[in-house]
Amino acid sequence: MTHLLARPPERSCDMPTQDLYHGPASRRRVEGSSRWRKGLVGLLALLVAIWSIDEMFLVLNVAGMTELEWTLLVVYGLNISWICFAFVSATIGFLVVLMRMAFSGRKKVDTSPIEARTAVAFPIYNEDVGTVF
Repeated sequence: MTHLLARPPERSCDMPTQDLYHGPASRRRVEGSSRWRKGLVGLLALLVAIWSIDEMFLVLNVAGMTELEWTLLVVYGLNISWICFAFVSATIGFLVVLMRMAFSGRKKVDTSPIEARTAVAFPIYNEDVGTVF
């Protein structure tokens, strides 16, 4: 049992004094173009979220809004905001990949043989496996 508790032998290492208030001089700066891209994604996500919240408001405001419906609208707005951000970000990323493929001049289809193995697994609880597949 003692072999399980054994630790490696202690070793001294050089610990140079470091300035923790300033980063290294070679620190990479954020490109200016990435700022406008992030702003564009954020703005588009905000516009889609506002449109979606307005549509939900029209659905709930049939005979006036109750406190419960206002609460539902606020919770819906919080949830749909991050969903809209993920949707816009994924859509723009997909379009960027398509544009790069279209203008790069490379083959669009990779004909090399597949050498990796991939498994897709998902849980099935109390269901007929044949029906699920």
